[in-house]
Amino acid sequence: MAIGQSVPTTGVDTETGKALALGATLYFSRVNANGGMNVEAINHQIRDDGNHTKRTIANNQELIDKQNAIALVSFYGTNNTSELIKSKTLERVNIALIGVHSSADIIRNHPYIFHTHARFC
Repeated sequence: MAIGQSVPTTGVDTETGKALALGATLYFSRVNANGGMNVEAINHQIRDDGNHTKRTIANNQELIDKQNAIALVSFYGTNNTSELIKSKTLERVNIALIGVHSSADIIRNHPYIFHTHARFC
């Protein structure tokens, strides 16, 4: 089963994007080492968006349509996540985004987005 991630692995936010990708990879590797999810291995698919909104949307389409991702994880950036919300991709395919590296109010309270990044006061 595929789980997709679109993060900046190039550009000015490379360090954060690569750290998010590495964290997810390590987690899914551990899950797979313990038998996977419902005895099925997780195929973690990472796509570089360079923190560009158009690339994020294109990456998500490819992850969902061609890689058959059942969920999206650990995205970076308010603008990219906001564009994903505007595209209605999550609702169209009934897929969740778990973990967004942003604390902006604009992306809160979305029924398909589950935050793992604390909001700053």
